[in-house]
Order: sequence, then structure tokens, then C-alpha cells
Amino acid sequence: MGKQIIVAGAGVGGLATAALLAKAGYAVTVYERKQLQDLGDDWTDTLSLNAFRIAGVKLAPDCKYRYLENQTVFSPDLNTTIIRAVPRDQVEARMSRRELYRMLITGAQQNDVAFVCGCEIHGPLLLGNRVVGLETEKGTVYGDLVIDSAGLFSPVRSQLPEMCTVDTQIEPSQLMYALRACYPVEEQAQGRAVNSIYPMPNGEPGIATVTYDQDCAELSIVRFQEFCPEDVDSTLHYLHAQHPAIGTTPLRVSEVERFSAREPMASMVCDGYAAIGASAFMSSPLSGDGVTNSLKAARILSNIILADKTTALCADTLWEYELTYMKKAGISLATILCILQMFNKLTPDELNSVFEQNIVSAEDFVIGASSAGLTSLLKVSSSGLKGRLEGISHDRGQLRKILPLTLQIGKLSAIASLMPKRWNKANIQSWTKRYQNIFLP
Repeated sequence: MGKQIIVAGAGVGGLATAALLAKAGYAVTVYERKQLQDLGDDWTDTLSLNAFRIAGVKLAPDCKYRYLENQTVFSPDLNTTIIRAVPRDQVEARMSRRELYRMLITGAQQNDVAFVCGCEIHGPLLLGNRVVGLETEKGTVYGDLVIDSAGLFSPVRSQLPEMCTVDTQIEPSQLMYALRACYPVEEQAQGRAVNSIYPMPNGEPGIATVTYDQDCAELSIVRFQEFCPEDVDSTLHYLHAQHPAIGTTPLRVSEVERFSAREPMASMVCDGYAAIGASAFMSSPLSGDGVTNSLKAARILSNIILADKTTALCADTLWEYELTYMKKAGISLATILCILQMFNKLTPDELNSVFEQNIVSAEDFVIGASSAGLTSLLKVSSSGLKGRLEGISHDRGQLRKILPLTLQIGKLSAIASLMPKRWNKANIQSWTKRYQNIFLP
């Protein structure tokens, strides 16, 4: 087709999009600072197997993954539990990031995607308000479209000028922090596909999860602020007390990961540019896991590019990618953020009451793999939440913290319906400001 597509960074969404476009005949090159064999690790993520089908990614015959069965959410005092049964047609799985990258890289290579590895990306190359390539440590590269898959702190997105109208920045207050540890489990507990979720574990802010996987268990701790050693030790001790079959000597411990706790980008495209994955803040603000959303976004973006009859790959065309993604996933993720902000204001006793009064459901704590969980969150904007809140009408202090959620989600629903259907710089700038104002403290 003659069009040169540059993918900045070998993120999940970028690799999946690269494979789809190369298969259709585009010349696609991925620029990545790491070597291919160094992508991914042994930590697992929750993802929807259906997303692989949507993105055209074939599961390798020897692919290793575990089905994720029922999820149990515990109140801070452990007196109330909510069980979410995962329907068969919405099956979720746990897969190591190394396995995930192996499949994505193989698929890309089979479709003749080119890779330039060990290449640090310095920033975007612009001609006026159009992105026309990248500045890298190996020199300047030109392309008809740059797909930004360079991660949360992308040097491409963060250096785009204001005239590109891309929502570029993430503030320190919009970050969350996650730590994972893997432990052996006693023989009688091996093979259990159990997922337990603990909001405010041991009365501390944040969320912790325990997932059994074959002969080990993965413990994760998510915080709204940076960790201190005492916090980690306290939470791990608490989780071990709830799961005595888990050993106390870790097999491995991760570095602290940072991920987005901000709303999805209001504008992630401009002439010659589109962001995807963590570069576009597509991860769930509860876990940082954005694999499913990135894979779905890859199909949306590739479809828009392939349908571009003008072949100009400009904002006029690419805005449809933004519009479709926000409808299918972005607004749902923004809703999760609203709920997260509310939970962060509650005390453990108030959250216990929320559980007791059935104000939350299991889906409200879904970490974000399937669209089913995200869709259920949208029901909060209906009369359902109002009905749930009637149960705590006697507690004025609690109501003052929870009622703003209904107003915030109502505003989000209204703003979503006003999202511009076509690219117009002034209209998009106006809409972006109104959308971002919803999430201001």
C-alpha cells in the first residue's frame, strides 16, 4: 500500500495493531529500547481470551494460561463477602506477561513486521501540527503514521505541543503503585484458581489481591501513594493470615510498578499520530492491567486506518478511533475512576457499611479484564445506585462522601453523550476541558 507505519514502543496494543496492519499490506516498523527476548516477565495479568480473537491474535498450541473462576470480594472487617461468578461466555484467564509477549511478537513477525530493538526514542518529529516521524538515538525516522505504544511516560506523547490538541500529561497525583510477590503454596491448595480481593486490607488504604496459580500464589498490593516497607510487611502479614496455606518465604518479589489512576485520554489522536495502551491511559485504575483494553483498541485503530479512503491518516479520520474506543471502554474506565475516588474518601467502617447495605456489587471491584464487569459499572449511573443509597440515608457523614458519586457519574454520562462526532479542533478542546473538569478534586 506504500504507507509507512511507525510503532513507537513494543507495548501490547502497538504489537497487536502492527500485526493487523502488516497483514493488510502496510509497511510497519516497531522501534523498541529493549531486546525482544527481554520483553515481558513472569508476573501474570488478568485478561479476556475473547480479546485475543477480537485483535486477531492466535493462541499458540503450547500457550500456558489458567482460567480465572469465581472472585470473592471481602469487606475490610471480613464479615461480608461478595462472590462474582464469571460466566462461561465471558471467561477470563491469568497469563504471564512473557507468554503474552511471545505470542504477540510471533504474530507480528509472521506478518512481516520489522523490529528495530535497542533503540531509545527521544521524541516526536513534527512538521507544523503533524507528526511525521520519530527522533531516536539511531537517527530520524519518517512515517505516515506514528502509533504511540511507548508506555505511561511516553517520550512521544509527553512532548507533543499544545497545538496538536492531544491530552498529553499525567500528574504525580494521578499515579498508583503496585507491588507483587509470589509464594509457594501447600500441596492441598495447589491447582486452585481462586481470586480473593481485599479493599482496605487490614484497614489500610488501597486494594490487595490473592490469586492461586498452579503450585504458587501471587499476592498484589495496590496503593494510592508510594509504598513504605512497614506498609508492605503489614499487608503481607494480613494476607498470609487469611491464607495460611501460602508459604512465608517469597519465590520472587517485583519492583514497585507505577500506573495510571487518571481518566482515559480525552484526545489521543492528531494528524499522523494515535496513542494506544498505557500511552493512552487505557489501564484499569484499580490494577494497572490494560491488556484487554489494548487488544480491543488495536482492532478499532486498525479498522479505522484500513477504512481511510483518503489515506491521509489525519485527525479527521483518526478521531473515529477515539470516539469508538471511548464508547466501548473509555467511559467505563472513567466510571471506575469515579468509584475509586469515592472509596478513597471512606474510612474502613464506612466501607464496611457500604458492603452491609449492598451498595456495592462484585462487579464494582472487578479488576478490569472483561467488558462485562465494566458494563455493569455503568449501571451505577441509573436508578440502581439511588436505590442502594437509600439504605444509608440515616448516615449523613457517609452520604456526604457517597452522594457526590451520583452527581459525578451523571455528569460523566452527560458529557459522554456530547462527545464530538467529527474532528473539529475548537469543539474537541472545549469538550476535553469539560470532560477533565469532572475529575478535578
